[in-house]
Amino acid sequence: MVPVLGFCGASQSGKTTLLCGVIAELKRRGYRVGAIKHHGKADPLPTPEPHKDSALLASAGAERVALAHAGGVFLAAGPDVAFLGPRALAERFLGDMDLVLVEGYKSADIDKIEVVAPGREPVLPKGGRLLALARQGGGKDEAGLNVLNADDPGGVADFVLKHLGLSPAAG
Repeated sequence: MVPVLGFCGASQSGKTTLLCGVIAELKRRGYRVGAIKHHGKADPLPTPEPHKDSALLASAGAERVALAHAGGVFLAAGPDVAFLGPRALAERFLGDMDLVLVEGYKSADIDKIEVVAPGREPVLPKGGRLLALARQGGGKDEAGLNVLNADDPGGVADFVLKHLGLSPAAG
């Protein structure tokens, strides 16, 4: 089973920026990384555009990116798989990756890191297992959780690999 870890947080919290940095770092270390972006709005399935999050995740080095949405999954799949959770999507479409990082799915039953914007409070989503918070500059433990430095994708990558039981460099 491919290891899956989520990054969640409020809109404009820096999730995509941090996730792109972590993906680029993991790719530099030799990992094959897949990504799933959850589009939570109910409008028609968007087509990935160059400046949008899913395209940014791909340009950061994710070998495959799935854009999950109520209208379907953008990865040559239709609405019959739209309601699969991130773990099932990872297995079905990204099972040959070393790991899959997920953006969104706040309530999914997966381990996750919440990205918190400067000056904001954590949302502390229900469901899943919240492992840590990520803030610009890091900080002291908060709400009983480690606080990672969102400005240090290498340090966050180290945390991800350690939690998933993977070595610091792909081997």
